[in-house]
Order: sequence, then C-alpha cells, then structure tokens
Amino acid sequence: MDTQLEQRILSCPSLPSLPAVALEVLQLCHAEEIDLTEVAAVVSRDPALAAQLLRAANSASFATRGQVATARRAVALLGSNATLAVVLSFSLVRQRRQGPPHGLDHQAFWRRAVFSAIAGRALGEQLGLEAEEAFLCCLLQDLGILALAEVFPADYGSLYAAAEGDHDALVALEREALDVDHGEASRLLAAHWKLPAIIQEAAIASHAAAPPEEEDDARRRFLECVYLSGRLADVWVSGAAARATREALEAGQARLGLGPEVIATILARMGAAVPEASADFELDLGGGRVEAVLDEARSVLDHHASASEADARPGATAWAPDALELATAACLARARARYRPLAAVLVAPCRADTDLASLKDALLRTLRPADLLGPRKGALLAVLLETGADEALAVAERMRASASVPLAVGVALHDPERSFTDVHELQRAAEAALAASRAAGGRPAWVAGGGPREPALAAE
Repeated sequence: MDTQLEQRILSCPSLPSLPAVALEVLQLCHAEEIDLTEVAAVVSRDPALAAQLLRAANSASFATRGQVATARRAVALLGSNATLAVVLSFSLVRQRRQGPPHGLDHQAFWRRAVFSAIAGRALGEQLGLEAEEAFLCCLLQDLGILALAEVFPADYGSLYAAAEGDHDALVALEREALDVDHGEASRLLAAHWKLPAIIQEAAIASHAAAPPEEEDDARRRFLECVYLSGRLADVWVSGAAARATREALEAGQARLGLGPEVIATILARMGAAVPEASADFELDLGGGRVEAVLDEARSVLDHHASASEADARPGATAWAPDALELATAACLARARARYRPLAAVLVAPCRADTDLASLKDALLRTLRPADLLGPRKGALLAVLLETGADEALAVAERMRASASVPLAVGVALHDPERSFTDVHELQRAAEAALAASRAAGGRPAWVAGGGPREPALAAE
C-alpha cells in the first residue's frame, strides 16, 4: 500500500474508532507489568462496558463459585487477554452503523465477524492455543472492509456486491479496482491503534492463499485458525451451509490436518455459543436456525467421515511428528464428541543405541491400519482408536513381545468418564507413564484422564 493511500485511509473522518476507555485498557494490558486493579478502575468508568465484563465473568465459561459482582473481581478472574477481548470487541460492535450506507450491510458484516470470533475461540480451545486472543484476532480480521467502504463510498458497494459473499473473490476485486485489499487495510488500522503485533499479522494471514511460513509451529497454527475461522463463519451466514461446510472442511484438512469430526465439534460449539453471543453484542445471529444449519453441515461431514473410514490409512509410517500431533488432536476430539475411549501408548527402547526405524517396523504388526504411529521426542507414540484400558494394556504387552530389545511403555487412557481435555494433556500423561515404566525397569505404566496423575504400574 502506498503512502498516499495510507494517509487517505487514516485521515477518513468516518473510520471505525476505539473509545478512550478501550485505548486506555489496551495500553494497560500491554504494559510490562500489568496492574489488573488499574484495569478494573478504567473499565468501571464505562458502565455499559463494566456490565459486559461482569456478564463474561459470570458466564458458564468462567464462573467458578459465587456471583461476580465487581469489575475488579471480574478482571482478576478473566485475566488480561480475556478482559482485552471483551473490551475491544464490545467497544467496536456497539458503535456499528445501523443502516447499509455505500451498499454495505453493516449488520451482515458484524454477524460474520462475530461468527468468525466464535470459531476462533473454539479452534483455540480445541488446539491448545490462546483462545481469547484468537477470538479477538478473528473478530478484527476484516475490519478493513468497513474502512474501505468509507474511503471509497462510490465504488466499494458495487465491489462488495459483485463478490457475492465470496471472500477470496472480494480480495481479488479490491486489489484490481483499488490497489489495496481489506486485509491490508485491517492491518493498517490495527497498527494505527497500536494493537498487538499478532492482530496485525493475523489480518494479513487470514487472507493468504498459502499457509504462512512460520518457524514457530504454535504461531503458524494460530494464524491458520484465524484463516479457517472465516470459512467456518460462512457456514452460518452464507445461506449455503452445505457448500460452505465442504469449503471449511477442505481448508481445515489442508491447513491444519483437521478431519470432519473436528470440524463437526467446532460447529457444534459455535451453535451452542450463539444465544450468549447474540445477547453480548445485541446482534441477531439467527438463533432459530442453529439446528437447521448444524443438520445440513452434519450431513456433509458424516458423508466425508464415512468415506474416510472406508479407505484404510496408508500406514502409520506416514505420520511425521507435526502431522502426528494434529492427527492425535483430531482423534481425541472425535473420541470426546462420540463419547468413545482412546489410548496413547508411548514406547521407548531401554538401550540408547536402538534404531527407532527398525523398531517402528516391528511395532506396526501389533497395530490396526487405522491406528496412528510416529516418532515423538526420541520415542514412538501409538494412538489406539476406540480402545479401552484392558485392550490398550494388552497392546502394550504385544509391543514388548514383538520387539527384539527391552522396551519401556507408558499408556495414557482416555475414556468418557475419565477424559483428557486436550492433546497436550494426553501427551503429558503418556510421558509421565513412560517415565514411571523406565523407573520400574520397563514394566508398563498407565495414567487415566480426569483423575490423579500419579502413574500406576500394570499388573504382571
């Protein structure tokens, strides 16, 4: 974007803006030492904002014991990231235009933005990322649309209409006609308001045709969540839920390795969040259509899931470390959604000079084609689908018997009554069990989800 265009955008008098209270909270939340008491005092100056913060703190997501009645307690309970997400999102959405000037339907714009934010939070929770930061990045990723509609009032409405709801088409039309796209405009606004760097970066990554080149895998996955959030929002706002579901599934598989079960879980979480989000933002999100949209999406996802199950996986040797973690997360999500068991078995040779590749070939004979197997931190991780405690421990014994060297074996057992909340908790439990097995001379050890984390040794 050239300097003249930047100045034209930033000098536009009708641009979206942040109120003074929101800017002050933003500054406080990104100070080197965050004073939550001072944050609460600033929020309390805006009664509507303080009420919104109390609402969030008393929601099912955060309330632990007793009613939260003060801004100070609400800020302490939510923490700085969630507080900032509430303050910025509520401040922007409540200032929205009520009419459709310049051919842009502002109500429709904010519906998609809020659905994107809901999707971002659900994806963040699913993948063990910062959920409230994802919520805010996803909400703000398309703010440049509002800016371009104000800066180019004579042209933008026709561009927006010509795209017919296709976000990729809109970006291409913007670049051709205006020499700028709304992702760039979103980043410019975020930088102008001195929003965190991740929000500025996400505004661009959310419209990128290819995955971002990031050495930090967690950061790459975070940016991919922002990209995917818009596709998931389209399931709810496009009027063509089946087509949008297929596109979201394709993006989720290509960008994050997420299968139909995970996408179904995310959409279900989004549907459950609609009533609260509608009340929070005083915005009609189509609560009466939730079940109809979910039914249409499920029919698409169930078809893809059945097709995937009909095709045997090419073999556990195909799973590289990064792909294995994503696939494990997807399998755990599916087990949780379907109320089924799952086991993660971490195997390590007791001798340091053992060739893991040869060991992997031996262990493959003990697993079913649909199970996962791949390297993890100098060991081999096997994920056994729909496998309960007794069967998992039996597989662990078969692994020991099939190997030509002594093995230590740690088992993490997930079942509907003793559930692991995410893939990282599952992996940590398997690692703790492996350490206990090593200490016991290779005798298999196990940890169950949802209860005490002290590993137990399997019976001889």
